[in-house]
Amino acid sequence: MQIDAGALPRILIVDDSRIVRVSAQKMLCDQFDVAVAESGETAWARINSDPGILAVFTDLSMPGLDGDEVLRRIRADERELISGLPVIIVTGHDDEAARERALAAGATDFIIKPFDRAQLVARAHAHATHDRMRRKATALEKSQTQDTVTGLGNFRYFKSRLSAARAYALRHERPMALIRIDVAGIEEATAGMTRARAEQLLQQAGHVLAHQVREEDVLAHLAPGRFAAICPNCTAEGAQRLAQRLIEAVGDAADADGEYVLAATAGVHVPANDSRVDLQTVYDATRTAADEARARGQGGLVVAAGEHGTTSATETEPTLDEALAMLATAEGTERLRAHMPALLERCARLFEAAPRDVAAPVVERLRRRIGRQAETSAGHRSGRD
Repeated sequence: MQIDAGALPRILIVDDSRIVRVSAQKMLCDQFDVAVAESGETAWARINSDPGILAVFTDLSMPGLDGDEVLRRIRADERELISGLPVIIVTGHDDEAARERALAAGATDFIIKPFDRAQLVARAHAHATHDRMRRKATALEKSQTQDTVTGLGNFRYFKSRLSAARAYALRHERPMALIRIDVAGIEEATAGMTRARAEQLLQQAGHVLAHQVREEDVLAHLAPGRFAAICPNCTAEGAQRLAQRLIEAVGDAADADGEYVLAATAGVHVPANDSRVDLQTVYDATRTAADEARARGQGGLVVAAGEHGTTSATETEPTLDEALAMLATAEGTERLRAHMPALLERCARLFEAAPRDVAAPVVERLRRRIGRQAETSAGHRSGRD
């Protein structure tokens, strides 16, 4: 939230004494926008509904929800806007134990009753100014690392997190996968749209992807329609499965009006745990895999496993029916070579699970075919000799 620089800073005074509330309001009203609450419950509701509050002055001893509990809730809140609020405890001269308890719970400052105008105004100015600066710093940091359209991290954020993830993987000798997802045709789809409509489509793509990655993964929006995920402790096989899920999730999603159905491709790279392979090489290998996947068209997926920065690309493992169809052409047969070990292993597991009377005849036919292949290969070698 942005606060109008010309507006009076808003202060919340929490006290069950009407005299204290009125007195504080009179002392502050010419320099501050003063909100008051007569109980902890009212104060907590106001804090949750009013993001303009810059500081809270609260008494400790109140019936129901007391000042200690208001302070505890503020500090325990997951929202940074609330958890970082300055909380100034209003205490009596003999409340040493209460002050120590509040300090341990995260109180920002203390003010002693009865307070005078100069003391109250000075504290209010100091803490309201501090919180305003804190919010500006937070907003600036987010603007530098957050993509304003999707709400995801931007390219600067991605580079920072990639550096940290790579360092962790090298230090602990753990795998790390990098996935780049290209939402196909999004630039063409948004070309004729209003800016708001185009941003809505990008938000939709980001939302779909964010719901598929693991909690420990880092998802970023690098450029229009181009996303990347950093996946710690993730092998090539695991990254390939995740990338396939991402592709399918995008393909299943349409925009809010059902007018545009998106499609995605993905490139995956799992770099070797070698400190000689720098971050640029890791990123370039992922980009190359992503470019190859995009060239294959809708649903394309390329996995690159690196050793000293070199890569070898393989496409998604085909089903048995797809493999048989690939055998119809010389190009398909050549592409199938890389998948043969995995496909044969799957067939072997089927044979192991099948009843003997079902598997035995097929095994025998395979033996005969393998024998003929061996004889043919031997004949070819003999002819060349």
